[in-house]
Amino acid sequence: MSWPTITVDELESTISKMLDEYGDEVTNDLNDAVKETTREATKIIREEAPVDQRNVARRGTYKKAITAKQTGKSRDEPEYKIWASKEYQLAHLLEYGHQTAKGRTKAQPHFAKGEEYVKKTFEKKVRDKIEK
Repeated sequence: MSWPTITVDELESTISKMLDEYGDEVTNDLNDAVKETTREATKIIREEAPVDQRNVARRGTYKKAITAKQTGKSRDEPEYKIWASKEYQLAHLLEYGHQTAKGRTKAQPHFAKGEEYVKKTFEKKVRDKIEK
């Protein structure tokens, strides 16, 4: 990178311009890391989601309904939500278990595994993208 020749009068505007460019690069890298991590976490949650083996017509319906959606509109603060779009009522019941007439169902924590993945990898991905 060649450094521009500037006068003392132009120093403030040049530094400001360079910091703005760096800030834009970091913002783009952060957005990429958020999008990539969300996509991978969604895939993990789908793989871990339970499948109703008793009802052939519903088999895999819940698993296919798990998707990610961008909820934050700001470019500076990317925000995504991973949820079961058509079967959202089942998410909490399956994740934590629930009471039935015959007793209590077993919890099947699949969203927790996606959350654990995000906690482990997100910061590292952001650092790697910014450092290159």
